[in-house]
Amino acid sequence: MAEPSSVLLDSGPSSVPDTSAPSPSEEIGDFDAYVDIFRRLRSPFYEKARRRFDDSEVQEQFHDATPEYPYWPENLETIAKGLD
Repeated sequence: MAEPSSVLLDSGPSSVPDTSAPSPSEEIGDFDAYVDIFRRLRSPFYEKARRRFDDSEVQEQFHDATPEYPYWPENLETIAKGLD
């Protein structure tokens, strides 16, 4: 049996990331289109709300909002059903 001081511990597979692999954003040609289709499939009310994003009423309501705020589910529902 080897002396304890001479036994090396196996640290397992290397944790150094593979920098030769493309990043996900490089693999997706049109990232905006990807995000749009993801939202259309996964965000309730997005499909109906997106048709009204260019309406002056919607633009006025959300002109000073953060970029994420109009995409919150309750806001998409409000846009889809018409602003009150």
